[in-house]
Amino acid sequence: MALASLLIGLGLFWLSEGIVLPAYFDIVGAVVPPPRRARYFALQQASGAVGGVASAFGARWLLANLPFPWGFVTCFALGTFFVSFVLVVFAQVREPEPDDPAWAGEGETEKVGEVVSHPRWWRDLAQVISSDATFRLLLVGRSLAALASMAPAYYAVSAVRRLGASDADGATFGAVMLASSLTGTLLWGEVAGRYRHTMLVPVGASLGASAAFSAIFAPDVVWLLGTFAFVGLAGSALGMADTALPLALAERAGRSRARYVAAYSTLTVPFAVASPLIGGVIAGAYGYVPVNGIAIVAYAATAAVGLLMIRQMKVPMPVPTAV
Repeated sequence: MALASLLIGLGLFWLSEGIVLPAYFDIVGAVVPPPRRARYFALQQASGAVGGVASAFGARWLLANLPFPWGFVTCFALGTFFVSFVLVVFAQVREPEPDDPAWAGEGETEKVGEVVSHPRWWRDLAQVISSDATFRLLLVGRSLAALASMAPAYYAVSAVRRLGASDADGATFGAVMLASSLTGTLLWGEVAGRYRHTMLVPVGASLGASAAFSAIFAPDVVWLLGTFAFVGLAGSALGMADTALPLALAERAGRSRARYVAAYSTLTVPFAVASPLIGGVIAGAYGYVPVNGIAIVAYAATAAVGLLMIRQMKVPMPVPTAV
């Protein structure tokens, strides 16, 4: 019963995120000017990392000092409270009027607020994918990166089994990863502001491949501190590309930001869900080295796709046509 409740809760969480995500990024695109988005996303992820550290220590204290199941009940109740508080904060955001050019970016041809039938919605998604080569590359690259993410989930497990890492070592790994993620988020915001977010795809993928490579040859626990530093830097780079590139490509194509975000999430999430399951099967049958090897290849392919994206961004987009 407890497992079923947990799975239902996780399912509702992901369902609600899928519903909210396109609307959230559409509002961000309308409210935050493109020149400021790199720093906005950097501050967003940095504040999230700081909040994550604080909540992790808070959850640890609650679980250690409250009897089961009240520690978990309290954690979930506090999470519900903070989510509700965030909704109140979001309600204070003043959206531009539907006919305001801020909704459209440059060259938008679709009317904001227009009711679109489901068949037309899917036709529009298909046309977005078929007409935008850079977006197709982004979908391929992000799917490969999601496949490669099977490896980091097992770095700590491998450290315990192969190198005898302790619980304290595991806590240190997490702290190093969070610190590098926070540092990387602020760094990548400046990099993206100067060189565009497409640069973050090959950079993040290269760092991810470096993490997997170092995990294979790690001689001791101390070596793995560098591995987890690479993980944090790679995750923050690819995460920032995740948030910014669908918006940028939608505006470049003169199309709906919400539609790009919806297509991006719909087509890449299955790879993110399947990745740890595939990694678990491979690790159980053949060990952790093949998992890391597959991740290196997938990250390398992601970096190559990222370089193609940078090149493709120099090609002018065709003028969008109504469906």
